[in-house]
Amino acid sequence: MRSIVLSVLLLLCIGSFAQTEKRFDIRAAIGNGDYKSSFGQALFVIGKRTSPGTFIGVGTGVGYGERYTNYYIDKVGDITVTSGHIIPVVPVPLFVNGVIDLSGNSTAPFIAVNAGYTFDMYLTEGQGFMINPYVGFRVKKEGKSAMYFSLGLNLQQDEVTVISDTDYYYDSTWLKAFEVKFGLSF
Repeated sequence: MRSIVLSVLLLLCIGSFAQTEKRFDIRAAIGNGDYKSSFGQALFVIGKRTSPGTFIGVGTGVGYGERYTNYYIDKVGDITVTSGHIIPVVPVPLFVNGVIDLSGNSTAPFIAVNAGYTFDMYLTEGQGFMINPYVGFRVKKEGKSAMYFSLGLNLQQDEVTVISDTDYYYDSTWLKAFEVKFGLSF
């Protein structure tokens, strides 16, 4: 697993010397739902503008946060109480990034998606496919540089353990989180 991460990082570093556009993002994700994960993360993307309004790239990053695991289901009379155990996570995603600008102006709204696989460097749990659709707006500066802001949804595939008084089982699910992202491109 570490060799894959190091290979992608090497590829990103080699690509950074080519005629490319680079992006640096800081994002915060707040989990919601029964199974959730909340984290902060820094992302780096290298890619190319395939036309004035589209961008495609590859990226990686690192973050720190927490997620629920080992859900406990207790039945008290007719009431079911669900509780979870919180563990730290260090998510390291490897993903493809696609962006479509919705106008050619210097201030442009856009739609985008990150799709790939996330490794958890802290534990063997928390690994799985991820998809991250988002919308935002970009303000161009001089040259290729721009800054942007976006809101999105982070979906992370995961497997959690559900424990009740009589049984336990693994539940394959999608952790959901709303995210806010600020970024720079250069």
